[in-house]
Order: sequence, then C-alpha cells, then structure tokens
Amino acid sequence: MAKKTPLVSVIMPVYNCEKYLKLAIDSILEQTFTDFELIAIDDGSKDSSGRLLDELAKNDKRIRVVHQDNQGIVGTLNRGIEMAEGEYIARMDSDDISFPRRFEQQVKVLQEQKNVVLVAGGFEIIDEENEFMYREVLPAKNRDLKRSMLLRNPVAHGSVMFRKSALDKVGAYSNSFGPTEDFELWSRLSLVGDFAALEATIFRWRVNSQGITSNNNKLQLEIMKRHTDALWASNFPAVVSANQLRADSRRYFVDYKKRGFDMKRIMLADNASIAIKMIARGHLLMGLHQLFAVATSNRTGLKAAIHRISLTIHGKAQGLRRYAKFGRQEV
Repeated sequence: MAKKTPLVSVIMPVYNCEKYLKLAIDSILEQTFTDFELIAIDDGSKDSSGRLLDELAKNDKRIRVVHQDNQGIVGTLNRGIEMAEGEYIARMDSDDISFPRRFEQQVKVLQEQKNVVLVAGGFEIIDEENEFMYREVLPAKNRDLKRSMLLRNPVAHGSVMFRKSALDKVGAYSNSFGPTEDFELWSRLSLVGDFAALEATIFRWRVNSQGITSNNNKLQLEIMKRHTDALWASNFPAVVSANQLRADSRRYFVDYKKRGFDMKRIMLADNASIAIKMIARGHLLMGLHQLFAVATSNRTGLKAAIHRISLTIHGKAQGLRRYAKFGRQEV
C-alpha cells in the first residue's frame, strides 16, 4: 500500500534547544489538524537535542529526524524544504509553542482562498520561563499586511504557513541577508500572491537569550532597514483615501469580533507612519494627503495622526513598539 502524502510539512530547525524541545514538538503533535509530517533537523547540536529527537520519533511516525553538521538556519531550512512532501510548508521553531488549532485554521484559509500564498496570525511573547509578556495582533487583510511591511516585519517567522508551489516561483531562503532571511522571503512571496493573517492568536514566540533574534539585534535592524528601503523604491505606496480607511475600519469591526478594534488601530497607525515616511522621502504632498486622510477617517485615525506627528517632532519615532527590544520596531 502506497504511503499517503501529507498535506502539510512542518520544518523545525533544532540547535542546542533541549530545554524547550519537547514542549515545542508536543504542541505540534497535539494539533487538531493531523495530516502533517514534522521534519526536525538537528543542526549539529552540542547538547542532548539530537538524542531527544530520536526518542520522540520512536513514538510518532509523523516525525522525520535528520542529523547534520552545523549549517546555520538558512541551510537547514532549505534542506527541510527540499525534503518536504506536503503541499503547504509550516514553520516551527524548537523553542516556541503552537496553539492546538493553528494548522486547522491556516489550512482552511489556504484551501478556501487560492490567491493566498502565506497565512500568519496573532502571537504571544513569552520569556524563558514560559511567562506571558504581551500579545501582538496583525492586520488581517492583504493590503494592510503588505503596507505594514514598509515599516517592519509584522510576521513571526515560526508562525507562518505558505504554499510550497509559491517557492517554486520565487526560490527558497537566501543566505545573503543575515538574520532577516524570513522577511526577505516574505518580500519575494508578496509579489506572487496575497497574504492573510488570522484573528486568533495561534503561536507563542519565546524571547530566548540564546536565540538568533536576541543575538543579532543590531545587525538585524540594519539589514531590515535596507529591506524596507528596497520595498519603498520598488513599489512606492499609493495614498489610501479617508473613505477607504473608514470602510476598512468598519470591515474590521464586522469581520473580526474580538480583535476588530486592535486591527483597526494598527492599520490606521501604520498609514500615519507611512504618511510621515512619504514626507521624509521627499513626497510632501502625497504624505500630507495621506496624513489628512488618516486624521479625517475617524476618531481613532485622528489620534493616530496626532500621535505620529508628535513622535516625529520630538524625535522619538524609533523604538516605539513594545517589542523594540527584540528587533521588531519600525525601521
């Protein structure tokens, strides 16, 4: 009898993560959606991560373990993608936690919306002792997500699911972009399809002092700045009218009962930031037009515009977001 091909391939790079590894893998094995394979690649770990992977694989045939000499995150991810049999690729880091319905919800979007190539979702930040720190909500719609990419990387790398067929068009991860390999790939994927984000919180992202983000903060921000500059140069954003912003705000309230206000607030704040950056890039009239549109869209927009102007005047535009410490602030 022929082996059934899984619909989802989960790629998990593992390096010296024995403390959190079982918790991460259990969160995958306990998914309500079960048609997946978990490709766990031990990237030359010096602790007992490799042995733990082998033990866990004995009890669940969906786990495929690979041991290799250290190649780094990009080489490891691309090896996992080459091995993947699934139609969809889900990312998972070995120190993070996926909520039980994450795959079920992401697969549903990809199955029902053929134009969507990547699905993200809200996530929680936790510390090294599993203590909750705060929660992040993403703007849910394609245009709003892509406009937020002009300011920062809005997507937690370990939380995404994307179509493997999209990688056939744009290529896999690149080694040329240091610790921002995820955002560089999102930039290419954004050219071949729509993005979507779930209202639900689907993922816990761990702030790990030994992790890639924590250890490459300054370099990450420098490269992120180059990425966002390139996006502005290649696809300068259009002005979104007050009427459209007003309609988008209503849509978030209607479609997203629990997180509608949060998404509306983020969307309007992002458009205010884009307006300021238009002005800084020499497009004064466009920037003023966009800022006026935000301010006249609704009360939340007015507050967002005033707040952004105040921050610019007082020179405090950088490091505003709560996660600035971890390399995710506006650049």
